[in-house]
Amino acid sequence: MIETIIKTFSIDGTLLGVAAQIIGFIGAFTYFLVFQMKKRSSILAINILAGMIFVVHFSLIGAYTGAAMNVVCALRCTIYYFSDRKWAKSKAWLAVFIGVSVVLGVLTWGDIYSVFPLMAMVITSISFWLKKESHIRLLTLPTQPGWMIYNIHNNSISGLLTDIVIFSSILIAIIRYDIIKKQKPQAVKQNEA
Repeated sequence: MIETIIKTFSIDGTLLGVAAQIIGFIGAFTYFLVFQMKKRSSILAINILAGMIFVVHFSLIGAYTGAAMNVVCALRCTIYYFSDRKWAKSKAWLAVFIGVSVVLGVLTWGDIYSVFPLMAMVITSISFWLKKESHIRLLTLPTQPGWMIYNIHNNSISGLLTDIVIFSSILIAIIRYDIIKKQKPQAVKQNEA
C-alpha cells in the first residue's frame, strides 16, 4: 500500500518525491488562506510564507525557475509589507523586481517551460505596482495559465491546484467587481430616466 502511495504521489517514485508534494500541498493551503485575510499586512505575511514553502517544493522537484520566482515573490511581498516606510516606496523597486526575475530566470533556466514562471513574475511585478484593482486583476489573469503549464510539465500537483484556485478567484473578482458592479450604476441611471 505504501508503495502504491509513493508511486501515485511522487514525481520520482521516492519518499522525497512524496515529501515534495506534501510540502506543495501545505503551500497550496497557505495560498488559500491568503484570500481569506482581511488586513493587507496579513495577506502579505501569509503570501511570503506561501512563497517560501513553494521555494522548498519547487527545489525538491527540480523546478528551479519556479523556486527562484517564488523567492522574488516573497521579496516583493516583503517590500510591500513595509510600504509605509520611505525606503520601500521607491519606484526603483519595480525595476529591481523585474531585473532580479530576469537574472534568476536565466540562471535557473531548465528548458523552454522556464519562460512561463519568468514571464509571470515580470507581469505580476508590473501588475501589483499598479494602483487600480481592475488593472491588477486583468494583467495578472493571463499569468496563471503559464504557471499551470509549468506545473503540469514539472508534475507539481499542488502548484497546479493552487494556480487553478488563483485563476478562478481572479475570474470571480473580475466578474463581481469589474463587470457586475460597473453594470449596476448604468442600470440605476437608466431606471431613473
